[in-house]
Amino acid sequence: MGKSTYSPRALIFDRRANFGPLGKGNAFGDVDSGEEPADDETWNGHIEEHKQAVIPKSLYQSQMDETDGLGTKETEGNSRRLLQNSNEIRYWSDFNRVFYVPRSIQALPDPTYGEVVSGNWDGGMDLFARFNEETSLMEDSFRQLLEESDYFQGLHVVNDVDTFGGFTNALLTAFRDEFSKMPTLTIPLLSSALPTWTGTNTQATTMIINEALYLRSLSEISSMNLPILDPSYWQSDQWSHLVNFDNHNTYQTSAILSTLLETSTFPLRLSNARADLASFCAQLQGHGTGSFYQLAGYVPVTTSAIFSSQLLFDTLSAKHRASQIQDWACSHVTRGFPPSVITAYEEWRSDCIGRGTYVSSITAPAYPLPSSYPSIFRESDFVGAGVVIPQMDKRAPPQHHLRQSMSLPPAVSVLSSISTSSEIAMLFAGYAEHIQKSLGRGATAGGIDADETRELISDLWTLHDSYDRVY
Repeated sequence: MGKSTYSPRALIFDRRANFGPLGKGNAFGDVDSGEEPADDETWNGHIEEHKQAVIPKSLYQSQMDETDGLGTKETEGNSRRLLQNSNEIRYWSDFNRVFYVPRSIQALPDPTYGEVVSGNWDGGMDLFARFNEETSLMEDSFRQLLEESDYFQGLHVVNDVDTFGGFTNALLTAFRDEFSKMPTLTIPLLSSALPTWTGTNTQATTMIINEALYLRSLSEISSMNLPILDPSYWQSDQWSHLVNFDNHNTYQTSAILSTLLETSTFPLRLSNARADLASFCAQLQGHGTGSFYQLAGYVPVTTSAIFSSQLLFDTLSAKHRASQIQDWACSHVTRGFPPSVITAYEEWRSDCIGRGTYVSSITAPAYPLPSSYPSIFRESDFVGAGVVIPQMDKRAPPQHHLRQSMSLPPAVSVLSSISTSSEIAMLFAGYAEHIQKSLGRGATAGGIDADETRELISDLWTLHDSYDRVY
């Protein structure tokens, strides 16, 4: 905690084809593909070898190889050009800026012909069981990461629920079986099937049941959960101040989510922090609710108007917040606020406390934009640019690094909030009502029978009641 690490302590799961050019070999060492070399002594005949074409690096990655990787004008310009030509963005790894140790990259087999991936709860759990058995995931890669940690605080999980709901549930269950007291902070990225959807599409119902099963399980095995609504449903007027922002562009929406999540968890990365993951997850739990919370915020915060016009973005709601919604408790992190905004924020915070909401607040420096960040801000939005910091000359041996000067990357002001409120009750009510209607039509989906479906509906209403004080 508070110490530098040269690579993230992470396990990254995805289908093999989705990693793109990102492989296990990098500056930390090369790793072979795991295939056994051909034994020339066992076959003297002709060998015809076919190799899959190597996926070329993105233009951004190529620029990174030619620079120091800390944010040069050429790299930033290339990032903007790729944003304008979104068809060139092929994989999430095209804008990766860090090196991973080989065991962090966990490539799952690509789906076979006819294999159902979307909303397949049982299939996801079976996939984890097979993968864990074949690779000894929990005993090897996972345990090695734990052993490298001087102070293991817990797990921080981000997953796509539609394709990795059952898989992640099985992984968390395996973790919980061995580390029953360790906290987990889980960010489930919900699918495009809204639970308030009223149609009769079987696939949509399957996706909704898959999500409901996962959220119910998280209520039992995860300490803090922040469900994220599919970005295609985000309210457009809340982001109208951004330049060419497209809530259907994963590159852009993932940057916004990363900004809010990194800001919300900023207290965990302070070198003098008194909080660890356990206390972070428990900070809002003393207010009579469960383990589900909602993430909200605004970026960049350049005007005090956001506090009076309810423009704060809520990642859990597809519509503007209703007036009867009550916040029980919230944790704010503010970064890089100008003086005029600080005054307006303090007044707004006082009003929230006056309405009976518990509010904790932490102030931090502005959020520095990495060179891979999409160009969705105006230059007038930047704060704190131009500060000189030391830079190491990579051409020199490590023991004789030369210190040079460079400017800090542009930074923006951010407000990020984690809260618990009666709005979460609406989420579980939506799931319960949709599944109840599908059961009433005699339709079951998601690999569960009618009795299991009724039990799921009952559990969803129980979760709903945990937050239903005003709703």
